[in-house]
Amino acid sequence: MCVNTNRMDEEKLVLKTAQAVWAANKYFILACSQQNYQNIRQYLRPDVKEFNVAYQLMEETDSRFRNVPSAQLPQIINALQHIAGYFKKQLPAGAKQNLNVLIRQSPGQAIRELEQLAVIHHVDYLLYSRLWERLRGRPFHEVPYRLKHQGKKFPQSSLYWMGDHVVCQV
Repeated sequence: MCVNTNRMDEEKLVLKTAQAVWAANKYFILACSQQNYQNIRQYLRPDVKEFNVAYQLMEETDSRFRNVPSAQLPQIINALQHIAGYFKKQLPAGAKQNLNVLIRQSPGQAIRELEQLAVIHHVDYLLYSRLWERLRGRPFHEVPYRLKHQGKKFPQSSLYWMGDHVVCQV
């Protein structure tokens, strides 16, 4: 819970929130630009920690593509193929083949199918992806789930990564 302050700059919390925001945005970013995806990944590495640069690049990508439907993002097929990889062990060969065809022929329908698979197979990592149309309106820098840090429990959607610090709003 946020107590007495809404700005926090402890490095471990900043890293934790940056990672949570990246998890929610990575497939959206990949669907927009593979180069931005690679750069952000590098900037967020624990041995690099260029949080402000990663934040700025994520913000610019979000701003540029915010109003583009997910199915029309420039690299959507690549992003959907990456997401489909999460289900390679759960789906029979025929279903995997059908999903791959669907991704190439109808990305919008594939997005809905992959989101359903994430729910059915409880792939928590994918449930908060901003690639899903229902989550596209959320702020890119919001931590979409409850986060625990040093014994404190922060409610869902109460933390916002701001690059070099975190803001808590309840």
